[in-house]
Formats: sequence, C-alpha cells, structure tokens
Amino acid sequence: GFLKTADLTDALGNGTRISTHSYGPVIETNVNGSEFGAYKSDSAAWDQAAAAGDLVVVFAAGNERQDGDGTAHGGDLYDCIDYLSGSKNTVDVGSVGTGAHAADADEGTAAAGELTFFSSYGPMDDNRIKPDLVAGGVGLTLTPGTAGVQVSTGTSFSSPAVAGMIALLFQKYAAKVGGEPSAALTKALLLTNASDLEATGP
Repeated sequence: GFLKTADLTDALGNGTRISTHSYGPVIETNVNGSEFGAYKSDSAAWDQAAAAGDLVVVFAAGNERQDGDGTAHGGDLYDCIDYLSGSKNTVDVGSVGTGAHAADADEGTAAAGELTFFSSYGPMDDNRIKPDLVAGGVGLTLTPGTAGVQVSTGTSFSSPAVAGMIALLFQKYAAKVGGEPSAALTKALLLTNASDLEATGP
C-alpha cells in the first residue's frame, strides 16, 4: 500500500537524502482510544527505513483539527497526529499563518505564533510533542502542472518548504564542515534553532 516504505527504499538506492510526504492514513475519530497519537508497526517501519538509509523524512502534520463543516475534528483540538507523522525519526511539520515569524535577536523582535485552525496537534500517546516544526501554510501561490498558478492552504505546503530549507542546510553544512549532516543531526539542528511560538514550552 501507499503507506509502506518501498518508495523510501527505492529513493535511497538512488542517492536520496531528503524525502517529503504530504499524505497519511484516514482516521475518522480521535476520541477514546482511536489511532491518533499511536505508535504502530507502520510508524516503526518508517523509522527503521529512515535510520537505515540516514534519510531525512519530512511529513505534513495533517489538517485534522477541523472538518470541512467547520467543527473541531472529533470534538477535540488536540491528539490528532496520525501514526505516520508521529514516527520518531521523521520531521513532522505543522502550519502557521502569514502573521507568524521567528524571533530576531538582532532587531529585538519577539516570535509571533498564529498557528492555523486546521493544522494537527499532538501530543503523541507516549507524550512526545508534535508537530516538530511549523512553516507557512496559508494563502500560498503554487504552480500546479506546467501552466498557471493557484492559491492554496494546508500543511501539504508547509512540509515541502521545510524540506527545501533542509536542502539549504545541507549546502551550508557542506561548505562550512564538509559532507552532509546525518539525519539525526539535521533534525537536532532544526529543532534547537527554531523559535518557540505562542505559549512558552509544549
């Protein structure tokens, strides 16, 4: 199925180091024992494939906090990260609006949040904080196919932006240190250098 790791194995065989994914399992409820927040065999399989190939895997956090009818999914704003996004070795990316920005110590600018109403939140059932990072995901201009543009919104557009930043990080690391950082070091660099948005802490 499409949630398996065969494509990762194929990509690794072709020298891929960064892989981004904007899909996940369909989970209908997040109340009283659902699979949201779970760490399953599929989660472990993705972790093992990423670790075996030293691959940076970026997942969209999903858009499960609100249904199309405008109501909170399952009646709960939290505990709605699926088991693929919740893998341990992956980088799970949520969405922020246009008013969000990182702190800037040089200019004395504080970080601002503006987390989107749809982007999925954790925590995972084992208390890990998810998503790992956030990036812009609202009102983005895209080029679908070979002609024209469209404006769209979702975590599916936040995660490729982070994958692009990781590619730039690889380039800078190679210029300064030589070679490429490991997947674990890459995730550590991203998380420890990110601004903490909105309320301090988890």
